[in-house]
Amino acid sequence: MEEKKQYARALEQKERKLEAENQRAREVAEEKRRQEDQKKREILKSLQDTQQKLEDLERSAKLQKQQKDKKMQQQQVRVDAAQVEMQDKLSKYINLIRIAVQKEWASIGVDKGLRVLYKLDLNESGVVIDIELDKSSGNSAYDESVRKAILIASPLPLTGIKPSFFNETFGRGVRIDFQF
Repeated sequence: MEEKKQYARALEQKERKLEAENQRAREVAEEKRRQEDQKKREILKSLQDTQQKLEDLERSAKLQKQQKDKKMQQQQVRVDAAQVEMQDKLSKYINLIRIAVQKEWASIGVDKGLRVLYKLDLNESGVVIDIELDKSSGNSAYDESVRKAILIASPLPLTGIKPSFFNETFGRGVRIDFQF
């Protein structure tokens, strides 16, 4: 009987020990699961932070592009306005040149209504340095009469022209069509 009691006690101790080991294994497993969950949360948080940074960068890049595009549009508007202003000034001087040449043009015996294009090289005072036929009217007498009128009208009216404007327009030679 005593043996049975000892055996029962030994069995009971083994069961308690086994239960304690099982409990410890569950606790270790639970701690491991908690740590893995914590690690997953940290990784998820890191991914979310990275995603947020990426979205912020994309927004910033988009905003910078929009600002750059707006600035480019504003610059283009200024350039276009300057070109229109320059073209208006150029047209004004070309019209003054046409009027001066027309005053000197001798139309006797020459067909009217023809069009000839000359390339003129001028100095800043309006003196014709070189004249080159760019496109004939098809009537050599008309072409020659206009050429002579250009030379007689020299110096051509460029009064008040700024040197920078002259260099950008007339300084490289200018093509002017004459139709009288």
